[in-house]
Amino acid sequence: MDEKEKKISADKPARQKKASGPVEHKVSPRKKVMRTSPREDEEVSSDAVSRMVSETAYFIACERGFSGGSPEEDWIEAERRVARMLQES
Repeated sequence: MDEKEKKISADKPARQKKASGPVEHKVSPRKKVMRTSPREDEEVSSDAVSRMVSETAYFIACERGFSGGSPEEDWIEAERRVARMLQES
């Protein structure tokens, strides 16, 4: 430390220890949770269904390690799974 830095650190007041007692914890705001299925009173747009099928087909391919199978088979299976999910909700 050079002389200037020593002087600056010497000029700073010492930190005081906080009194012990109840501790307040900061609460983080709730994260938004994405629903995987619509509510009963909601209609699902065709764009949303297409997106769900697309994402499901991707995860089907991912489950098998992206080897074997075909995109068409994955898409058909994804359509079945999404249709079943939408009927159950």
